[in-house]
Amino acid sequence: MVPVALSRGLRLLQCRRLAQSGQPGPLSLQRGREPHGLRVDRRGGPRVLHPPGAAQAVSLQTRLVLVVTAALVVSGALGFYVFESRNALRDESAGGALLISLFQAVTSRTAGFNTIDLSRLTNATLFMMILLMFVGASPGSTGGGIKTSTLGVLVAMARSRIRGEEGVHIFYRSVPSATVAKALSVLVLAFSLVTLAVAALAFVEIGTEPFPQSDKQFIEIFFEVVSAFGTVGLSTGITPRLSVLGKLILVLVMLVGRVGPLTVASAVGRLQARGKFRYAEENVMVG
Repeated sequence: MVPVALSRGLRLLQCRRLAQSGQPGPLSLQRGREPHGLRVDRRGGPRVLHPPGAAQAVSLQTRLVLVVTAALVVSGALGFYVFESRNALRDESAGGALLISLFQAVTSRTAGFNTIDLSRLTNATLFMMILLMFVGASPGSTGGGIKTSTLGVLVAMARSRIRGEEGVHIFYRSVPSATVAKALSVLVLAFSLVTLAVAALAFVEIGTEPFPQSDKQFIEIFFEVVSAFGTVGLSTGITPRLSVLGKLILVLVMLVGRVGPLTVASAVGRLQARGKFRYAEENVMVG
């Protein structure tokens, strides 16, 4: 069984490379036989490999959202349990602690409910929840954040670059370069918005206090801003104590997070006149 599986794996890898290069295929492809688990499209141009019929029944969007959501829920629940097992979950039973961890892993990205006092959590747990809130919900929902599909595309892009592949592939599908560029734009704009909002809110609320005296206010401000960006609704309890200007900053972040940073940036960019020309291309060193 091992040699057969290895042979099929090598054969599949060869078919993928041939499909990308457009070169003549091996004997099995020339005779019209399908490679193991894939269907070959020969209608002109480079060969296109299609997944089996069962894999085509569910769209790439659905599969990507389900996989990323499951990964975030499982990793978030495990992280919450590990970080708080000797702190906020110390007096809970094993079943109760797991249930609280699972609930907080889910609600940190969408609902905004909490079954435990967030002011009792450790810095590691708060930072993990900040990451979950930054990712947010899935496209088409009422949640904010950069969305689960954006994270999935970015992870797939990083994997493709590490492997030296030209395109981005997810579940036997190639993701258009425009979609990858859009995912990168969403990440950059969201990160820039959160960074500026955290800096502005920290300056407004604790700008005159030295670092030793500000205690844990920075992590609370960071948590508050990302919660507003993801339209989550969680808070460590500092919202009532914020100044009017600080609350207005959160309102603006919440609005942009709900509409989408890329949508807002595109709307502003359309107001500027564009010339009908293209600049000369030049390479730069990155990474």
